[in-house]
This record gives sequence, C-alpha cells and structure tokens, in this order.
Amino acid sequence: MEAKTIPLVSVIMSVYNTENSYLVEAIESILNQTYENFEFIIIDDCTSEGNVEVIKKYKDSRINLIQNKNNLGLTRSLNKGIKLAKGKYIARMDADDISELDRFEKQINYLEENPEVMVLGGYAQVLGKNKIFMSKLEDDETFKIRMMFFNCALAHPTAMINKNLLISNHIQYDESIKKSQDYMLWVDCMLVSKIRVLNDVVLQYRIHDQQITIANSEEQKKCTIEIQKKLLKLLIEEPISEEVGNLHYSIVSGQYCSSIKNYERHMNALIKSNENRLLYDKKKFKKECYYLWLLMTLKGIVRHRDFRGLYTLFFWKSLANINFWPYYLQNSLWTMAKEKRIIKSIGNK
Repeated sequence: MEAKTIPLVSVIMSVYNTENSYLVEAIESILNQTYENFEFIIIDDCTSEGNVEVIKKYKDSRINLIQNKNNLGLTRSLNKGIKLAKGKYIARMDADDISELDRFEKQINYLEENPEVMVLGGYAQVLGKNKIFMSKLEDDETFKIRMMFFNCALAHPTAMINKNLLISNHIQYDESIKKSQDYMLWVDCMLVSKIRVLNDVVLQYRIHDQQITIANSEEQKKCTIEIQKKLLKLLIEEPISEEVGNLHYSIVSGQYCSSIKNYERHMNALIKSNENRLLYDKKKFKKECYYLWLLMTLKGIVRHRDFRGLYTLFFWKSLANINFWPYYLQNSLWTMAKEKRIIKSIGNK
C-alpha cells in the first residue's frame, strides 16, 4: 500500500546477522499491523547478505532500508534511526521478535490520551513458553527507587516513545553504553517524564543462547554498574568507587562480593543521604531498602548457601520495619496470578 506523507509512527529496527526465518516473522508482524500509518526504518548494520536479500524482497513503500557503511553497533544505529524518524512516536522493534498485530493501535490510543507519558511499554510473552515479562510499576516514586538497584522498567522492544518529549529533553541512547542501552535510556527518561506499561501483551519475545551469553557478560555488568552509579551520584553526591559499584550491583542477586558490614554501611549511607537530601519519599525509600536487604538475604541463602545477611542489625531492623512475607508474597502472587490470566486469555483467542 502507499505510505502516507507524514507517518504518525516511525518503527526502528536494527539488523545484524539475524536468523532469516526470525527476520521474516519480525518484518511481517510490523507490515500487518492493524494501524497502518507508519514508516519502517530498517537499519542494516553490516549484516549478512541473506538478511539484506530478505528485506529487499518486501516492496512495501513504508520500508526505508538504511545500510551502514561500517558496523556501528546497536546503540549508534538506534540513534541514527531516531534522527531519521519522521513520526510523532518511535516504536522499537528487534529483528528476532514478533509484534502483536494490534500493538500499534493499542499503544497509539494510550499515548494520544496521555501526552505527558514519554515511554509506553507492554507485556511480552516468551515465544514457545507460558512465561510473560511484566513490569509492575506501583507508583512513580517506588519505580524510581527500584531503578537504582535494577532495571525494572519494561522489555526494550515493546517500547513506543513520544519523540517530541525525547528531543525536547535532549535525550538519546548513550553511546558510551554498549550493553543495557535500554536501562540507561529509561533512567534518562524517568528523571524528566513518565514511563508507563500497558496491561496487555504487545510482543512475542524470543530468547536464544546468544542473548543469555550477552546477559551474563562482563560488558553487560560493567555497563549496568555505570548506569547505577549515575543514579547513586544523584543521591550521594560524591564519587562512587569501583568497590561500592560492584557491591551495589550484587544486592539483587544475593551473591556477596564484599564483607557483609560493607553492605550494611552502604545501605545505611543511602538511607541517611536520602533523609538529608529528600530526593525520594523517606518512608518509601526506607521500605524499599529494607525489602531489598531481606530479598538479598533470602537469595543469598537459597541460591548461594550464604547466611551472612542474617547476622546483621540491618536484617532485624528490616524485619521490624516491614512485614516482609506479606509484601513479598503479594508481589510474587500478583505476578503469578496475572501471568496465568494473560496466558489463559491468549489461549482463548
């Protein structure tokens, strides 16, 4: 079909050595969207000839194939796509995933009704499994606190972004971050605007061995620590040492990399800094720190047979200040129940 002069949505997808069958599914899931007024910017980042041949077989005028002369990597390729985008909204897509056919329709409707939202994600179902990636954003304050400890925002390829808000706030992908590009972008966006997640599956998400390798790589860890340091500096306002960066990164895994006393000092320092600076609501910040300590202790025991978290004053203060098990089970059971309902509804379609 003929593309309209000014597309409302610019879809940005970078391609580098993707399995051809996956690429076909990804492209067709975009071209067959129920909402049709979009441009599809596909960036060939020096990918295989087979990938390029697959892309060129599609004669849809909405496709804009950009071929990089040199391999730029994902971060720089995405920024290139943003600069080329003509749409009011930018939709991210990965070359091995499958968008639900009504994804754009649902996301556009929400963003048009909520112009203050910069980033809108959705749920992603893992292909071939009864597993849903869901983000439970209880409130903006709790979300911002948790982002200091881990990326709890949304699955990257589910994102639709308000381009005007992105550009007016001078935000783009940080090109010094080679992995976890989305984590850094969500941090930059949440500091100036709002992030929301639709309570609907908008994407079929593919997990394969290469992704698992990247997720466990030292480069991924290094980039994540740098992102967390950025948020820590806003609170502590002093240089964050490599030791503190590694310690903070390890909290969510329960795999200790320093003495338990150092963890206790770090958490107390965060709480004290927030009480002085009031960057976050004092009660909510304390509650999340206590919750994360108890979660760290539990993971340390279950996953690593390490009981050190129990033998601290902070552990008992945490127990005294929050009702951990109801809070933990409420979050866990909510996720499991919601996941079952979504999977059942998908099966009934």
